[in-house]
Amino acid sequence: MKAHGFVLRCQPHSESSVIFNVVSNEGNYLSFIGKGIKKSRDKKMALLQPMQEIILTYYPSKKSELHLIKEIQAAGTLTFVNRSVVQNCFAQFAAEFIGRYAKQLPDYSDAYDLSVWAVDQISKEAKMDFPIQFLHRLMISLGIQANSAHILSVVVQESDLSNFEKYSGKKYDDKKVKIALSNFYHFLQDPSNSIEVGERATILGVFLCLIQNQMPGFNEVKSIDVIREVLRS
Repeated sequence: MKAHGFVLRCQPHSESSVIFNVVSNEGNYLSFIGKGIKKSRDKKMALLQPMQEIILTYYPSKKSELHLIKEIQAAGTLTFVNRSVVQNCFAQFAAEFIGRYAKQLPDYSDAYDLSVWAVDQISKEAKMDFPIQFLHRLMISLGIQANSAHILSVVVQESDLSNFEKYSGKKYDDKKVKIALSNFYHFLQDPSNSIEVGERATILGVFLCLIQNQMPGFNEVKSIDVIREVLRS
């Protein structure tokens, strides 16, 4: 069988094999095992990086959801080897979120559409507002009302303040949060506007708190600390 989609996660399985997950263009969340890939001479591991678009042929498993890879090749123009460091950071960030929430979406095709949008944005250039816009798109996909009025109506509980500070790296300030959110939504209406460096981490922290409050099973993604530093640049 064949599949076309985006790599979300890849982890070692043995000295020569890996297990990886893909969200496909047919709306499926698939898991594969690639035997011998880590030692292959054609460097297939480079194709199993976060948000890499691939086409693969596999043997479907009758006993489990883990399918055996026969052949794998790159699809699209943006590959891991020609991404910048910032683009790879953004790709890791997007892949971690899409992977964690794919099974909570009503249709996996929503996760695929979000992947297509994310890769398109990353491939254009490494814009510093990408992580914030990505979370905004994710909230819309998850049915969370992603507008300034709704977000400002969400009361930040004491237990959330530590999370905000962890995600944004700064103390919660209601006035600054309101200004930052207002500027973000002005930016969405007119991209010629700009988001201040200091506001990026604030918006990121607010969005992450909102997602954590409304989506069960949220865990901090590993790339948050890196993204926070990138947004400060």
